[in-house]
Amino acid sequence: MGKGKKAAADDPLETAVGILTALGANPTWDLLGKDKLFKRLKAEGIVKTRAAFDGWWQARAAKGAGGEVHEVFARPQKRFKYARIAASPYSFQIDVIRMDRYKRQNKGVSRFLLLVEIESRKAFAYVLKGETVPEVLQAYKRFLKDAGHEPFL
Repeated sequence: MGKGKKAAADDPLETAVGILTALGANPTWDLLGKDKLFKRLKAEGIVKTRAAFDGWWQARAAKGAGGEVHEVFARPQKRFKYARIAASPYSFQIDVIRMDRYKRQNKGVSRFLLLVEIESRKAFAYVLKGETVPEVLQAYKRFLKDAGHEPFL
């Protein structure tokens, strides 16, 4: 009786029906990779052994049985010889950074205005006393003055 139960659990048809039912009920599982999908199905009690799952996976990947498996993150087909920069010169990415964790080591300073030039990846940081708009604008004006641009604000 114990052997009959094990044979039924390893039955490929029963395994396939259980997996397809689970994928129908949880469509996002179909986007998981092979190992993560196996772990999820095993945790739910749908698949008992790795061999049964591998058999279903190979049958699924075959052209005649359920179609091929599509990779979500496939490598690009064409490689470019150079990187294309779509930013105008002197374009910056600007952000306010809070580093409350290091306030003691930074002598009470915990906020910075960080500016990164997109083309050269040069970073500039200015100390902020707070996060209010006038303080951020004042630091931005200092940056424009240091960079040689006329502050327009």
